[in-house]
Amino acid sequence: MQKRRIFSIVTLVLIFGAGFNQTMAGAMMSSIRANIKYDYKYWLDGKIILAGKPAIIYDNVVYVPLNDLARTLGYNTAVQGDGATLTSPGTPSLPVPPSGQATDILINRAIISAIDFSSNQITVYPENSPNNLIRLNVTPSTRITYGTNSSNANFVDLAPGMVVRALHSPAVSKSNPPQANATSITILSTPIQPR
Repeated sequence: MQKRRIFSIVTLVLIFGAGFNQTMAGAMMSSIRANIKYDYKYWLDGKIILAGKPAIIYDNVVYVPLNDLARTLGYNTAVQGDGATLTSPGTPSLPVPPSGQATDILINRAIISAIDFSSNQITVYPENSPNNLIRLNVTPSTRITYGTNSSNANFVDLAPGMVVRALHSPAVSKSNPPQANATSITILSTPIQPR
């Protein structure tokens, strides 16, 4: 009798649980009707671009393949599992981490534009892209070296205007400027004067 009662309770929990899951899934997702056009024409300055690329049209909005459009417009793209990164021409392409693995991001030549000694942060930008700032958190595990002889350097050795090679975590905040933890900073040259 006791086993039958427990079995009945477990069965009721499973039935109600399945119904609850379906109700929640229905509330979070909805079906849409969209058109896929394979012969859609994209025009830029009077010229057809992205020939043969499909478009999804939904609610009077045209959705196009981001990688193809960005590359056609001259941008570099990198696709990660949870998003895509676009970088301006002249900015080095960001590496794409292998599926399921995070890879540090390299800025081969960056200029230090500001240093905040109180919060252990430096703000840098790629050598030819002064508008692409990123703030790097210098942690106790950040390795700082001189590029000429690979000898160790310290945070206080850094100065605005220096050219550095910066390696940072792919986990980047969505703040302005974005922030990331620096893995390593290599001093390539002494401070340069801004143009």
